[in-house]
Amino acid sequence: MRNIGDGIQSNEDNLNQSERRLYLFNIFDIDKFEYLGYEEFISIVNQLDMETVPFIDTDFKLIDDIEALIELSKGTSALNKNTRREGIVIKSYEEINDMGERVSFKAINPDFLIKYKE
Repeated sequence: MRNIGDGIQSNEDNLNQSERRLYLFNIFDIDKFEYLGYEEFISIVNQLDMETVPFIDTDFKLIDDIEALIELSKGTSALNKNTRREGIVIKSYEEINDMGERVSFKAINPDFLIKYKE
C-alpha cells in the first residue's frame, strides 16, 4: 500500500491535498500466510473499488542488463507528469521458486536521487 499526497512523507509527486490517494501494490492473505497472485489481487482491488499503483507494463520480460533497467526507471511520474518518477518496481505475478517467493526489486531513477539529494 502506498499513501501519497500533500503532507505525506516528502510528497515527491507534488500532489495537492485534494489529490491524496491510497494505492495498493500487494495484498497479503493472513490465513494462507502468502501474498495474492496478480489475478486475485486485481479481482479484490476491483471488488473493493480501490486503486493500484500505476502499472507501466503488465507483460514485462525481465532482462539481464542493469543499465537497461536503470534507463527504464527514468521518466516522469504516472501520477504527475511534471515530476520525475522515483523509479520502477519489477516483480513476478506469482511465486517462482521452490520457497514460494516472487522476484521483486526496485530500479531507482538516478535523476530522482540527484533532485532529492539521496
